[in-house]
Amino acid sequence: MISALNHLQPLSGNKKWLFSIFAFLLLSCGSVSSSISKERNGNTENSSEKIGGVAVATDNDLSTKKETKLAKKETTAVSFRDQIIRIPNSQIIADETYRIVFALPFCFGKGDKTSEKLRDIMMEYFEGAELAIKYLQEQGYTIEVDVFDTKNDAEETRKLTLNPVLAQAHLIIGPVFENEFEVMEKFCSVYQIPIVNPLKQYEKKSKTAVPIFNPVVVDSTKHYQAAIQLIKHYSDKNFILLNDQSKDGFEIRKAFMKAFNFKHKTLPYVQLNELEPYLSNSTQNIVIIAPVSAEKLVRDLLNKTAGHKHISVVGLEEWFDFPIIPFSTWEKNNLIFYNTHFINPQLNDIQLINTWYNELFIGTPGRYTYIGYDQVHFFVEALCTFGMNFGSFLTGYNFPLLHNSFNFHGSANDVFNNTMVNILELIDFELFKVN
Repeated sequence: MISALNHLQPLSGNKKWLFSIFAFLLLSCGSVSSSISKERNGNTENSSEKIGGVAVATDNDLSTKKETKLAKKETTAVSFRDQIIRIPNSQIIADETYRIVFALPFCFGKGDKTSEKLRDIMMEYFEGAELAIKYLQEQGYTIEVDVFDTKNDAEETRKLTLNPVLAQAHLIIGPVFENEFEVMEKFCSVYQIPIVNPLKQYEKKSKTAVPIFNPVVVDSTKHYQAAIQLIKHYSDKNFILLNDQSKDGFEIRKAFMKAFNFKHKTLPYVQLNELEPYLSNSTQNIVIIAPVSAEKLVRDLLNKTAGHKHISVVGLEEWFDFPIIPFSTWEKNNLIFYNTHFINPQLNDIQLINTWYNELFIGTPGRYTYIGYDQVHFFVEALCTFGMNFGSFLTGYNFPLLHNSFNFHGSANDVFNNTMVNILELIDFELFKVN
């Protein structure tokens, strides 16, 4: 069934109760520390209730044991999320306790609507983070967690950096906004602590070697990477770009043209009234890329292409918000969409997360819960597997997660940007991810 995307779900009564306790701890103590100290016993047998997993092995024995005392080889093969990654033995770090710091704009004590909405998002994100930490605890990792409220304020963030706990961190997640993140970047550059921006893309201000990770794909990158993925998945089809000459669609059209030029593929421009030759020529399979957001134009386009089996239309997420396009019009079109957040409720991993969430918080996870779970699970597991230099080992690999995949490309300035989007097909009013 087609429905509008719900970007933020309200907190339930139980969540608000937990939220109040959490807020009290933050306000009274300055940070919330959770020491997870279950020692590893080397047993990593899979069960039906486990998601992912890490295995470390020598060249000759890719076992499932998490060991850091390895055979005397020059390199070690590490299995990380179904990818075999080879790293120098000298860069394997022995078992230790890893300290994770969350510095997020919870904005406790602020009563304006912007702060309240931001607080809801951050709490939803941190719920997912708690689930990830709980899972990693069950896998035997030794982790200490500290949580701080930056209040969406650069000066408040600067005060937090004076806390000696931050200097002991192996990984810092947050802040979010540029003014406070820049303060944290300067701090992390001194101690060479990897830092993650959980919800925005941040461009490094310094020329230091501190690694910065941007797991959320920004719009300009999203459109460009969507084009790359479309070329890959529909290589047997011809593409055309619908140009409505609107200012709103200019940046999207530019990103698609750039990607097609990079792949040495032609992408002709057409107007809506120029589609007839493509519709009547059923010997060619055509993909119409339609980065348009005007509802009337979308409706006219879908009416024209309805019933033409050789025509597929690539649309925007905003189309789901149009209430007056009849279901019969959707049904008669071969529709493709792309986004950076898609949850398939039928997947076993998703059902398991939903069960865990309901047991811990009562209710159902929101959009940012899945994002928080994916990010914290991925980055903390990478840290515990490869050490603080984990970014240098993970670039160029595709890691499918719950809401999107991670495929980080590093720049010369040690900034790692995620470049993956979901390609989705609409079939019988349901979206299915194209793998």
